[in-house]
Amino acid sequence: MLKMLNRDTNERVVITGMGIVCPVGHDVESLWQALLTGKSGAAKTTIFDASTFPTTFGAEVKDYHLPEHTANPQLHEHSNRGSGFVIGATAQACKQAAIDIETDQPADGIDRTRLGIYLGAGIVIHGIHDPKVPDESIETAPRPTARGRAQQTAVRPG
Repeated sequence: MLKMLNRDTNERVVITGMGIVCPVGHDVESLWQALLTGKSGAAKTTIFDASTFPTTFGAEVKDYHLPEHTANPQLHEHSNRGSGFVIGATAQACKQAAIDIETDQPADGIDRTRLGIYLGAGIVIHGIHDPKVPDESIETAPRPTARGRAQQTAVRPG
């Protein structure tokens, strides 16, 4: 049953962990440093041949390798590129929050019925971002408007 919170209630939530995968960083610290230095994530498109499109640059997530961000990469070997961003960001947020998500028997003492996750994601067009899809499918794919980005925040009631 969904419980609606009254705005006048004293119930609170606590943000206990954050994670992000985006064009300027694969974690919160690298994103923060990129923001402080004015680093741009825009560059020439490399995921597919964009020479037939009016624009040949975008903000792609580059050099991201999911096994570097999760303890059990074999569980996600069939995930597409965009899902890998979400999985990595989630693993970062939960690790920062000391929430053990990568086991069948967590020992962190957290009541999972009171655990919430907030996810914000950019547009991920299937086919263009998935290296398992043949290149010929790109010609019929819709024009991309954004490259994949995912951020994750773990929220624990407090």
